[in-house]
This record gives sequence, structure tokens and C-alpha cells, in this order.
Amino acid sequence: MRITSSQPGPADSPALRLVDGASGGIVPERTGAAERVARENRRSVTLSALDPRWVLAVQVKRALDGGRAAVLAPEARERLLGLGARLGLRPFDTSLVIAVVQDGARQGDDPLAPDVVARLELVGGGRVMPDVLRARSRKTPLWVLLVCASVMGSLLTLVVLHVAGRV
Repeated sequence: MRITSSQPGPADSPALRLVDGASGGIVPERTGAAERVARENRRSVTLSALDPRWVLAVQVKRALDGGRAAVLAPEARERLLGLGARLGLRPFDTSLVIAVVQDGARQGDDPLAPDVVARLELVGGGRVMPDVLRARSRKTPLWVLLVCASVMGSLLTLVVLHVAGRV
């Protein structure tokens, strides 16, 4: 059974239809153009591999148990909240990332599918390169690291020459 609007409207406005499925509700019908735009939007979504939301989402996916039930143990949630804080995310944003990934898994999709990634981009707090992922420590000056590397390189050279019988 189909319900259509008798009021004139733009050609691309969605028509309403009755759904005879489990939901039993009325949902908007997508037009061809709207479906193409939605598909293109899903394909264009990308998060950097260093984006804290993505890093956290990957860890959430690994921590989920129970398949489609997407159960997260309290200990795992605490560990993920700590990781989110170290990545520079607020506790609220960390909880949103967890909820988005769980929701994706519960819908039967890959928890990191393009639709899920699109929702992750709505979560605030994403910085491309958080401090915890930087190559050098804030506590150790660069010159100290360079001196240590030089000394270790010299010692390694001496060991190799000694083993080769040249020293």
C-alpha cells in the first residue's frame, strides 16, 4: 500500500510510503539524486590514521565482545576512557566515539564502515597529531637524543669491527 502526497511540491521532495516490514512505520522515499548524493558523501568521508577519533575507534572495535551485541566490559571502557584522555579527547567525546562504534556494530555493519566514520567526524576534539603520537618526548631535548644515537652508532661500529677481526 502506497501513500502519496496530494499537495504539489518540488520534483525532488521525498514522497511518503507505508512500510509493511517489522518497523511498520512511514519512512521517506529517497529519490535517485538524493541517493547518489548520500552515496557520494559516504565515499568522501575519511579520517586521518593519526586522528584521535579514528585511533580510539579502532581500539573500541578491538575491545567489543559478543558480535552484533557489541558488549564492552567495564574494564575495557575505563581503559578506553584513559586512552581518549591521553589522545586529547574530552570524556564526553570519548564516550560518543564508543557509542558510535557500538551502534555501527549493533546495526550489523562493520564498526568502522563509511557510515560510522561519517558519524565519527561529527564528534568534536579531533586533532590530527596529538602530543602522545609525536616522535620525540617533551622531557628529553633533541641534542641529548642525537648524542646518544652517535655514541650507540660508534659502539656498534666498534663491535662489528672487533667481530670481523679488524681491531
